[in-house]
Amino acid sequence: MQALNSRRAALISLLTYDRPIEELRTRLAEFEWDCSEPLVSLTREHVLIILRKFIAGGLTAEAVEAWADLVEVRDDIEFLDDQVLDAIFVLANPMINGVLDNQLAKRLVSEISD
Repeated sequence: MQALNSRRAALISLLTYDRPIEELRTRLAEFEWDCSEPLVSLTREHVLIILRKFIAGGLTAEAVEAWADLVEVRDDIEFLDDQVLDAIFVLANPMINGVLDNQLAKRLVSEISD
């Protein structure tokens, strides 16, 4: 149970981006890759907070990409709706979707907020 609580705590830190991304990546690497069921849920609010921090200049496009990339590949994170899943895909894949800038961030905020 200790490991499960520790894993859940690490995932919550990731969703809230309350630690440096490399620290989060290292911490999450301590756990087995596969997970039988999601332990946490990524909400619209999580994504909106990250996008608003970017718009305010608190995060770089590279930092948002690294965060979204780490979120996107996890079996232990549940995506509550398709808009959240789509936003993570856009943020994690700038080579496909374009580099994050204020215009794209504001568009995503608008889409997720509706």
